[in-house]
Amino acid sequence: MIRISKLADYAVVILSIMASSEKKLMSAARLSEVSCVPEPTVSKILKMLSNGGIIKSARGINGGYTLYVKPEEIDLERILQIIDGPVSITQCANSRQDETSCDLGENCSMRGRWCGVNNVIRQALSSVSLRDLMNSEDGEMSVPYDAGFEHKQEAKKVERA
Repeated sequence: MIRISKLADYAVVILSIMASSEKKLMSAARLSEVSCVPEPTVSKILKMLSNGGIIKSARGINGGYTLYVKPEEIDLERILQIIDGPVSITQCANSRQDETSCDLGENCSMRGRWCGVNNVIRQALSSVSLRDLMNSEDGEMSVPYDAGFEHKQEAKKVERA
């Protein structure tokens, strides 16, 4: 099963709240209240997103966090990478061929073959912005699909499972 982490899911929720808010700055406490995510978890996510350059913080009594990047410029792959690290469906999918990143190493008959699948998933994630996700209705959206294969499609209907 391929599933994003709870932290990454919460990060998307928090970012969507920030993008939808009329207030420029939002505190971790307020984001926790609105999202129903525990405040320590919200604080951890905000720190990661700030370090990743998506949001910025303002100190002081009226401080808080604000988006540093427009929602339409924040793609899902970037969020996942900031929170969880590189998107990789197998241990070796993001490794160079000369590295042995799993126990099978050079003896693996599938070595390097998952990279194409991994690239398709990364491309799909990078083609969906936070704004796209926020504007989707009933979990449906059109995602550009171009994996560099012979049979290219302009768009593939994706339904949220």
